[in-house]
Amino acid sequence: MMQSFKTQVSSSPPTIRKRYHEFDLLRGISILFMVACHVLETYNSFIAEHVLTEIHWIYYSYAVIGPSALMIALGANLAFSHNHSPSKLIKRGLTFLLLDFGLNIVRTVVPCVACTSLGYDGYMSYAFCEILRSDIYAFVGAFFLLFALFTHLRLGPFVILNITILMTGFNTAIEYFHLLPVNNVYLSAFLSRFFWMDDSSFFSLFSWSIFPAIGYYFGKHFQQLNAAGQRQLAYRMLSICSTVFISFLIFLANRGYSLDIASLPLNDYKTDPFGAILMILLTGIVWSLLHLFVSRFPNCSFTKPILVLSKHVVPYYLIQWIIILWLCYPLELVCNRILFHSTLSFYLFVLLIIISSIGLSILISKKMSVRKQKPVQSHLG
Repeated sequence: MMQSFKTQVSSSPPTIRKRYHEFDLLRGISILFMVACHVLETYNSFIAEHVLTEIHWIYYSYAVIGPSALMIALGANLAFSHNHSPSKLIKRGLTFLLLDFGLNIVRTVVPCVACTSLGYDGYMSYAFCEILRSDIYAFVGAFFLLFALFTHLRLGPFVILNITILMTGFNTAIEYFHLLPVNNVYLSAFLSRFFWMDDSSFFSLFSWSIFPAIGYYFGKHFQQLNAAGQRQLAYRMLSICSTVFISFLIFLANRGYSLDIASLPLNDYKTDPFGAILMILLTGIVWSLLHLFVSRFPNCSFTKPILVLSKHVVPYYLIQWIIILWLCYPLELVCNRILFHSTLSFYLFVLLIIISSIGLSILISKKMSVRKQKPVQSHLG
């Protein structure tokens, strides 16, 4: 009997998740490029005209490896995880919704209160709107809650993907047929968490769920292959996605669309079917190249900083926004002139924010890790 018990214990070791560094690199690079775009959009009025022309490439890079790639990596990581029960997904979803609320308070409400206390009007109504609007934390939280429902219903990856495709189509129909005519700015801000309402809508649930869904579908298929099969899949994806992407751009150009459609972060976040297809194809190209690179150079030291950033992506996103906006608000009040007269000054400013954000993210993560370990250490002592 004792022998049987030992056999049962030894035959059920804890499940260890395998890391696929190409997905971690995809996540790290996407959040890195995101910061440059955030700075460009926030400090637009402080940048000289000729500099804006020279750094326009940032929008193109943002399209290639931006928030859509980050969300596809999120979905793939859900596929690789062995522990995403509905209860844990709900807990994670609520955590991200609270993070979104906290981020909006810290990055927007706090500086707006400070501006109002100094006698400047109009800031508080803007701050209240920003609390109601969705950001990437809010979308992730909402998607985790939605995915908890999918998991509870035991829906497969293909069914989940088809549901999110229908959600994208419904979101497009709402905009095209004006199904939600809302004149109240606050109600519009709240509804933008679910549907694309106007140019201030970001990461709406119905328009963005397709990206983690396709990441989940792809991740489930990817992890079933051996190393040779994964490498062959990367070659096929690189060939197919590149060919279809170029053909699709030519098709759009013939239909009268500017090729600049590829440079927009999902058509100002509308994520209509054209934008979604372009972003998925671009992410497929980038992921294929990353996989082939990691397969060829598994221990490349060049990738280690990106992997560190990928590990701390949640606090990093919060911190970079706080730094960007806390610097911008006082500059808007006291400075009415161009600050960036050269591309070098702009790049150095972005680099400073990136380095500061990474350093603070690592520091905060270490402190939180120490706090979690303290009760265990005292118990063992």
